[in-house]
Amino acid sequence: MEKEDVFRLLNAIPHGILLLNYEGFIIYANSSAEKYFSQKESLTQGKHLADLIPNLENDWVSQLSAEAKILKINNQDFVIFTSNYEDQSGRLYYVFVFQPLADLTPVYEELIITKQELEHIIVNSYDEIFIT
Repeated sequence: MEKEDVFRLLNAIPHGILLLNYEGFIIYANSSAEKYFSQKESLTQGKHLADLIPNLENDWVSQLSAEAKILKINNQDFVIFTSNYEDQSGRLYYVFVFQPLADLTPVYEELIITKQELEHIIVNSYDEIFIT
């Protein structure tokens, strides 16, 4: 797969994706990331992550882990997932994937309703239910 094909694929993903070098400078932003930051790709690339997310502390790497975190970006809450990547020459990169928390709210609400329905079934059951 050619580099241009990979970028077209990443631009089709509805979640924001940033690729950062080991110092935290943005070397790639997909179109969704540009939209969330209200900037064009040319304005996003070359900036430090802390320039786009001012509430990050100086030790931004320690705040970004494989666990999901919630950060505020442009007055909107986002769920953030990060991963690191080492290329063949040993250079370290960070992949920063984020989506609006509001996108996940309907899923969360459905899970709460399903949980309540299951609890109701269990509480009102006269037979024992074994879940394995």
